[in-house]
Amino acid sequence: MNDAGVHLQAAVLHVGDLGRAIAFYTQLLGLEVARRTPDAVVLATRSGTATLAMRERHVQHVTDRTVQALVWRLPTMEHLDDVEQRAKRLTGRTTRRVLTEDAITVLSAWDPEGQRLVFLHHDGDNDVPRSIPAEVFWY
Repeated sequence: MNDAGVHLQAAVLHVGDLGRAIAFYTQLLGLEVARRTPDAVVLATRSGTATLAMRERHVQHVTDRTVQALVWRLPTMEHLDDVEQRAKRLTGRTTRRVLTEDAITVLSAWDPEGQRLVFLHHDGDNDVPRSIPAEVFWY
């Protein structure tokens, strides 16, 4: 696989106070609110590259993960198919779904520690979908 077009798309975090988290990351990194719902946000650079998705969720247990997923965008469906086959060989556990509104294919896999990995493919130029896909917040 030629990895020239593969890049980390975003980090997905659950936070206790969404407003405080938005203020922190916009001030620290100069990110802007690209999409927002009452309990979730996607922050992006000025060029529109999504870099951080957050959902407000009060952590009740010390073992709750703060990072919910690592997300990559893949340049072609062939790349996505290749990643899916390798993930199935390594872990045996993947899910795949097409988000029809944005024509985005979402592939989820898990590493040996249980960390969720998400791989996205779409043919559009804008990395920020019109809505925040629920899949990015699944466990």
